[in-house]
Amino acid sequence: SVSMQDFDLYVDVTPTDNGAQLHVRSAGCENVPVKLEFILEPDGHYCSNDVEMVLRKGAYLYQKCTDAVYQYDDHRELHIVGGCFAHAYGENMRGTLPGEAANACIALTAYTPFETAVSLTFN
Repeated sequence: SVSMQDFDLYVDVTPTDNGAQLHVRSAGCENVPVKLEFILEPDGHYCSNDVEMVLRKGAYLYQKCTDAVYQYDDHRELHIVGGCFAHAYGENMRGTLPGEAANACIALTAYTPFETAVSLTFN
């Protein structure tokens, strides 16, 4: 027998002076893998407590911590604070598009239902 469920995804974005606050939550289906992706200009430096690397074109990184910095070539910094880090799931999760070959991508992952907040701040 097939059981249909509603899948609801809510994303509230609040602009700030130098970035945005995101509040993301889901309801309905259970145990569905989801990801929130940030597409970035390539060749920047990604730094967290346990990882430091350059993200080249086509790079796809799963953030596994609550605080990271992406420094662009011109030394601008994007601080990513908060999020969800459920698993290191394959880049092409069922039903999603592949990463962008011309850019770098940072992904946050969860299983439904979930609720999280992410702060994106440029310095």
